Amino acid sequence: MKEFRLTMGLTQADLAKLIGVSQSMIARCESKKRELAAPAHLRYLTLYKTWLDHHKQRKPSKDFSAELIKQNGQTRELLSKRIKDLEFQIKRLNRLLQQQRNRFEEIQKLSSMLEVWQQAIDYRGAQIWINYLAQNSISKLKHCSPSQQQLVVLQIRNAKSLLLHTQKIMKTLPKTL
Repeated sequence: MKEFRLTMGLTQADLAKLIGVSQSMIARCESKKRELAAPAHLRYLTLYKTWLDHHKQRKPSKDFSAELIKQNGQTRELLSKRIKDLEFQIKRLNRLLQQQRNRFEEIQKLSSMLEVWQQAIDYRGAQIWINYLAQNSISKLKHCSPSQQQLVVLQIRNAKSLLLHTQKIMKTLPKTL
C-alpha cells in the first residue's frame, strides 16, 4: 500500500480521503498493524486497478519532438496527396467542360443545318430522316447543355476552393521542428 501511495505521489491523508478512512488507519495498514475493512479495501482495490489500467494504456514515453516531426511528416504527406488529387480533378473537369462546350456548338450547328434542310427538301423520305436527326441532336443536347456545363463549372469552383484551403493548411504546418 505504501509503495502504491508513494508512486501516485499521495500523502496518507490524501489516500485516506480517496478510500474513505482516516489517516491513522492508513498508517496502521502500512505498518501492518491493521487490515482495511471490506468496503474500504474494495475502494482501495478499485483505485489501484484504475491506476494500473491507466498505466497499461500509456505508451512508453518517447522523444516528444521526434513524435511531432513524424506526425507533421504524415500530415504533409496526406495534404500533398490531397493537393495532387484536387489538381487532377480540376484538370479533368476543365477537359470535360471544354468537351461539353464543343459538343454543344457542334449540335447547335447541326440543328441549324437540319432546320434549313427541312425547309428546303420536299422529298418525304428525306424529311423523315431529317426529323430523326433533329430528335437525336436534341437528346444529345441534354448531355452538354449550358445547365450541364454550369454544373461542371460549379464542380471546378468547389475543387479549386478545396485546393486553396488545403494549400493554406499545408503552409501553416512547420517545415521542421
